[in-house]
Amino acid sequence: MEGCDIWNILTNRVYNVIIQLKTYLAVHSKTKGYVMKKFYLLLCILVPITSWAQSALFYIGAPYEYVSQGRTRLITSEEGALFEYIPSYGNGLHLFITKGQERWELDFELGNQGALTIGEHLNVRGWPFNHEDPGMFLAMGSRANNQITGKFDVLDVKYEDGELRSAAIDFLQFSNGNPDRWIVGSVRFNSSIPVMIPEPLPITLLVLAGFCIVYRYHFRRHTTS
Repeated sequence: MEGCDIWNILTNRVYNVIIQLKTYLAVHSKTKGYVMKKFYLLLCILVPITSWAQSALFYIGAPYEYVSQGRTRLITSEEGALFEYIPSYGNGLHLFITKGQERWELDFELGNQGALTIGEHLNVRGWPFNHEDPGMFLAMGSRANNQITGKFDVLDVKYEDGELRSAAIDFLQFSNGNPDRWIVGSVRFNSSIPVMIPEPLPITLLVLAGFCIVYRYHFRRHTTS
């Protein structure tokens, strides 16, 4: 294996650790106190945001989360993925996304409240068993879970002649209500609002590498003394 391949593998793994950590802190910082909030702020500085402006799905799954398999994915129409809107009974966003042999299904509805409206929708239940509550459904391949809690934020939505034409939604799902089994992500359908993707700067990798070297040095000193 060549040196550049080793470097690419290393940076990809560090990148995944960074965004997993940043997402965890974003989910839990409200309840974890002052130090965690400051650490999250530092990561926000070290890990800037890149914008994407086409039909797209981006998500990060917690380690051992069943539906996402703990993976980080970005799927875009620009890369050839097909985003197919299916009109639904609740007049929400029901999407089938296919890319090669891979398939995703997403559904966001407001139940008995009618069509989607801009704003944050809390107390989400698994669609189609949500009734009067907001409903959400995420399927990745053959993996799905209807026993969920969470929320989604409709940033933009447009209807024409009663049919949804575009939507921009950010979402957070907890499988079986477990705060350690989360999926956080964004979906865009014919929307001009970009998906926000965290990307690490080279300085981020250097800071983490320095931390690992210092930690290993102190660990070896304590074990040999």
